[in-house]
Amino acid sequence: MDALNLFGNLASISGISLKNGMQLFGKKIKATAEPPNEQEELKPEIAFVVEVTRNVMPDVKKYIQKRSMNASIIHVTTPEDESQLDADMREDWHDFIREFSRIMEGVQQQISPRKTHIFISAPASLALGIGCTIGNVKRPHIYHYDNKTQSYKLVIIADNELR
Repeated sequence: MDALNLFGNLASISGISLKNGMQLFGKKIKATAEPPNEQEELKPEIAFVVEVTRNVMPDVKKYIQKRSMNASIIHVTTPEDESQLDADMREDWHDFIREFSRIMEGVQQQISPRKTHIFISAPASLALGIGCTIGNVKRPHIYHYDNKTQSYKLVIIADNELR
């Protein structure tokens, strides 16, 4: 399946708006396929890059390339007019987590990736909320940025031992 068809299907099953064919916009979330090539077949692995607190895409792309990971990237952020989620607006955080969950679940249903990689740059409470929503993901690979090495490290492969 190519990215254009995936995002069209995700929009229809998640109720999240599709714009420009390759971007999903919800109340508090924006998801974009990287690179945004509509006709390119999706790779057998998907890397979700959740970016709320700092720009991590260059580091994630370098990590994926260095390890020759065969993964398409889905970049998840807040919309441009919402650079940060407001800590006083609990519903904003709930909306972001719900919308992320719909996208993650839709990807699992539509293409059933061989591996799902998750890179998160977000407040711990938001990361924990996201973690609560990935129960249907087969063995997600979760990464942590190590400031000492200036690179990501695989820290968790969530399997039945952790559930």
